[in-house]
Amino acid sequence: FGVSNSATFEMTGAATFPTGSGISFGATSTERYKQTTDSLTITARKYGNLELKPADGSNTWSFTTAITTLVSGSMTFGDGVQTGNTFNHASATALINITKNLWILSGATYTYTSAQVTNVGGSWYNLGTFNRGSGAVRFHGINSGTYSIDNGTSRMVNVIIDSSGSTWSPQNNQLTITNTLTVTNGTFNNTSGSADVKVQGSVTCGTTCGTITMTAGTFYHAASAAANFGTSTGAGDWTFNNLNIYDSSAVSGVTVTAPSGGSGSTIVSG
Repeated sequence: FGVSNSATFEMTGAATFPTGSGISFGATSTERYKQTTDSLTITARKYGNLELKPADGSNTWSFTTAITTLVSGSMTFGDGVQTGNTFNHASATALINITKNLWILSGATYTYTSAQVTNVGGSWYNLGTFNRGSGAVRFHGINSGTYSIDNGTSRMVNVIIDSSGSTWSPQNNQLTITNTLTVTNGTFNNTSGSADVKVQGSVTCGTTCGTITMTAGTFYHAASAAANFGTSTGAGDWTFNNLNIYDSSAVSGVTVTAPSGGSGSTIVSG
């Protein structure tokens, strides 16, 4: 059983995912879950474009197996019409790898139940709800490009920018990160958006150090506990339009430390 490039395979009603060997989906095909099953497990496969669009509301669907789900194109939660549908990323040992964009449409909720990770190679658009758990969103663009992050009014816990030759920008709504922003490779800037950014944990490099170049908006480092801020390796500078570093904890005395190891400067141009 196979779905060719540009073709669509849709499951409706109480249909279940096909069984047997030799199942394959073309990289530009579309696989659409459109059932009315209240509790449904999304099969871990390599898909083309994956659309999770229950035909009615108030369903709970889950990724539960400890297997990586690969999406060669984009992934969409909800249809923008039905409401109350929740999609649980319920296995901390499973990854969801998306080559292109992730969409959470109005009425849909994408939930981490613990420390899950979603790898996104393109843009992140949230018109619904993202429940962040304690996990991470890693932007890892396989193909170099310019991408946006718009998480609506939801928050993220950990964000990792990790793709040489690619840029990500906060688009329209303030991007709030309740723990750590790690810039390992690539660039975090305002090329495709100018929203403010608020980070409540550390702002740091990974094993290597990418670039931050914010030419618009305000970057708030609102540390709620001891945190690091600045480059820890390499010689690249981080540039901010407006930078506001402050203590957001319930008690005063939070320490923000500039890491050793990097020789880059923090530049405020606004």
